[in-house]
Amino acid sequence: MPTTTPGPTESDIRFLAVHQAAGVPVEWHDDPAGWDGWTAGGVWTGLELLAADTGGSVNQLLREMTVADYAWLEGRVAEARAAVEPREVAARGPTAIPPDAALSVILRYEPHISRQLTQAMDQFERMRRLRLGR
Repeated sequence: MPTTTPGPTESDIRFLAVHQAAGVPVEWHDDPAGWDGWTAGGVWTGLELLAADTGGSVNQLLREMTVADYAWLEGRVAEARAAVEPREVAARGPTAIPPDAALSVILRYEPHISRQLTQAMDQFERMRRLRLGR
């Protein structure tokens, strides 16, 4: 009885179509993250194609992806907490890992605070240059 090789699945075909629409060369389809030719237009085209498949908009797709990424990150935090031995936490003190409520706030505000820090450092550098007359 001859064996047949299964063809590509619908998911495989869609995956290739998105990468082709985004401009990813064929030789990089196995590792698109390693390709250094990504452009904003290419990414947007790929997102539009994915959004068209779901019948929604790119903004809806990005919101869903953000929620999924946040859920994934929370899962990783839970895994990390479970992996830490209780005596290590006790040795470092009760403030080593923040409680869930505090961690949620930290995860939400960290990007904003990071941008503020960068802006403050840039402003400090400008003021220092002005003071030194450069």
